[in-house]
Amino acid sequence: MNIKYKIRFLLLTTVLCGLLCGGECRAQNVSALRTIVIDAGHGGVDPGAVSGKIYEKDLNFKIALELERLLNEGQPDIKVIQTRRTDVKVNLYERGNIANRANADLFVSIHVNAAPTASANGHSTYVLGMDKNEQNLQEVMRENSVITYEEDYKTQYAGFDPSSPESYIIFSLMQNIYLDKSMELAELVQQRYAANIPQMRNRGTHQAGFLVLWKTAMPSILTEIGFISNSADREYMVKDSSIKTYARSLYEAICLYKDKIENSLATTQIALPAEPKPEPKPAPEVVADNNGVRYYVQLVSSRSTIKPSSDRLKPYSDKVVERKSGVWYKYCLGGFATVAEARQAQTEAKELFKDAFIVAFDGEEQISLAEAQKRINTNKANNKTEK
Repeated sequence: MNIKYKIRFLLLTTVLCGLLCGGECRAQNVSALRTIVIDAGHGGVDPGAVSGKIYEKDLNFKIALELERLLNEGQPDIKVIQTRRTDVKVNLYERGNIANRANADLFVSIHVNAAPTASANGHSTYVLGMDKNEQNLQEVMRENSVITYEEDYKTQYAGFDPSSPESYIIFSLMQNIYLDKSMELAELVQQRYAANIPQMRNRGTHQAGFLVLWKTAMPSILTEIGFISNSADREYMVKDSSIKTYARSLYEAICLYKDKIENSLATTQIALPAEPKPEPKPAPEVVADNNGVRYYVQLVSSRSTIKPSSDRLKPYSDKVVERKSGVWYKYCLGGFATVAEARQAQTEAKELFKDAFIVAFDGEEQISLAEAQKRINTNKANNKTEK
């Protein structure tokens, strides 16, 4: 790299960091899920990956609409916004802007992969970052090349060249404050794909420099449902039943993500005393104050029942309690009278179930941990009044 090119590259890097990060990195509450933006990749004059008469843009759109239907029916408290509702071209930078203007809590971009060789296959999910894997970089370059459909792309992307590997060095200099939450959702998506589409290769989660994720100021993922260039993947993904399976997998991952972040918020809101109380009540009295409120450590959740003796629940098979909330069966340890007891069990369980977290039930009703503490405090106050 000569001196002249180095100077030009440094200027480009500075401009891109300010333009694509500095102006959009707003503070955001990632502890609640109220608005989701679904992005059906490509559209209009940009067909995406193509195989014969099969266009990526059409598959993306079908999955996006089915995912919206599932969310509207199963999570009516979540507002769903689509970046496109017809077969039109939407610029990459505008897709992120749509999410930012809506103050969205999640951005999910749906795509289909392609490769020069027909052997490449499987589904994968990406978050914003730097990936040195050559094959992943080629995939990113292909997706990012759609900016050439945009008349003002050189201005909008500050001279970024989607075909130049040097342009992607920018991602090693950027800080993505939503990386952890984005990766959390990406891993859940891949888990649900693997469970619902076991015949397809699981290519896992990765970091990559997808332009559509650059300006999103919230946890964001881009998922590739399979390779249109692979005959087996292509044969599967074009079926109507498969469209529903992809959408259901994304829906289940979003529900799990929502459950985890909202229960995590409730956990942080409960302030446990650093020192033991001078006159602690015995355990039986604490349980009485709780009435029906109990704490559990959730290990696994599923839309269908799981036998306690199954491999998924080992080695806690004889300790697992099944609780139901909506359409979900939750397999837990508990119930415990106090959060402290649940946290101790959670710490032990995390050695085998790294995503284990605390939930609360009042009888058959699942409630937030904050609401559980509130009800316990009310019960204690009432008991004191009666005495």
